Amino acid sequence: IAFGRFSDVLVQKGFKVARVEQTETPEMMEARCKSMSHPSKFDRVVRREICRIITKGTQTYSVLDGSPSESHSKYLLCLKEKVDDSSGQQREYGVCFVDTSVGKFHIGQFGDDRHCSRFRTLVAHFPPVQVLFEKGNPSGDTKKVLKSSLSTAIQEALHPSSQFWDASKTLKTLAEEAYFGKENNPAGDDGALPLVLQSMISGSDSLALTPGEKRELALSALGACIYYLKKCLIDQELLSMANFEEYIPVDKGIEKSESSNSLFAKTSQRMVVDGVTLTNLEILQNGTNGSTEGTLLEKLDTCFTPFGRRLLKQWLCAPLCNPCSINDRLNALEDLMAVPGKVSEVGELLKKLPDLERLLSKIHSIGSPLKSQNHPDSRAVMYEETTYSKKKIADFLSALEGFKVMCEVINIMDDAVDDFKSSILKQILSLKGKTRKGCFPDLSVEL
Repeated sequence: IAFGRFSDVLVQKGFKVARVEQTETPEMMEARCKSMSHPSKFDRVVRREICRIITKGTQTYSVLDGSPSESHSKYLLCLKEKVDDSSGQQREYGVCFVDTSVGKFHIGQFGDDRHCSRFRTLVAHFPPVQVLFEKGNPSGDTKKVLKSSLSTAIQEALHPSSQFWDASKTLKTLAEEAYFGKENNPAGDDGALPLVLQSMISGSDSLALTPGEKRELALSALGACIYYLKKCLIDQELLSMANFEEYIPVDKGIEKSESSNSLFAKTSQRMVVDGVTLTNLEILQNGTNGSTEGTLLEKLDTCFTPFGRRLLKQWLCAPLCNPCSINDRLNALEDLMAVPGKVSEVGELLKKLPDLERLLSKIHSIGSPLKSQNHPDSRAVMYEETTYSKKKIADFLSALEGFKVMCEVINIMDDAVDDFKSSILKQILSLKGKTRKGCFPDLSVEL
């Protein structure tokens, strides 16, 4: 039980911590030795296996690991770079970054200028605590960024091809390992890749083993990420969630949203606040000691829930600049200020909510069938089994309780929603199917 506490201290200091479990009982060892003709002294030892390697960028806060010390995301970032011309003016980046506590992968490829502006903005918006790159791959300019902006992050170079896979090896592994198989992904069809990854594959290849044009670097970065998660023994539980999102740089996203006509395109027009600006204006951390003291984030962050804090931080990095969506947000505030009694009641309820995003990821990893078949943890002999089982059940119940609280919030707001002007509030606070705009799923049957 102390493992969680002590391992966390070491991990925060930048060490890698391996958790070794006993994977047989003395009785099983005796039986094994009896079945051998000449057991040596090495065979007469109870078997032990590494069940998990924890690093700063791969914390999942499972039942054994203890609870997270802070609510903000910690990213593991893999990057691969290709300098386009000899003068080094143009470059391409492939990136894949994941918050292992939530299990969400972001993957993308984009062109950049000689100042690495887009790359700098990426690491400011999604600050990684651990960076993986291919040995000898990053150019001098990128190394400068890694040195200046990411001096506190752990940086690790991986061997080309054997550890930092190329795009085709990544696709081959995804096909062989069946991370997105039927039993892991009941909603999807048998073993199909998530849509984001499907869009990165060449259309002419029916076996899905050829990367699409301008996608090789992104898939290679994903390969490095999978290799590393595999090494830390958490690849199955995280990838089987099939939670992928394409990363499009903020300024590129604006060009895209002008041409698209989807409902959320209007809200996706955001101001580009690059890394330099975030630092100079002390939006997320101050210039004196790098903490949040005195920053804009500290002044604005009165969120009750951890996932609310994470979202607010993303909003601050890319503020809205479309009048329609800004006005809708202001309407939402007016609507809420008109019902102060209900708002304070909802606030009290939100305070009770657990960190649902992380909790769901935790529950998924306990119930992941891939993991239960061939992961060393499934063979581990736990002497504190009852304590852990109680913890697992408590986690599950607290997630259910969280959803119940959310349904209660909807009920409280139910009679006020019709008078609201803000369309975003109407979407959030009305049940799916009940009204035309409602987006909140009706969970009453499941609960």
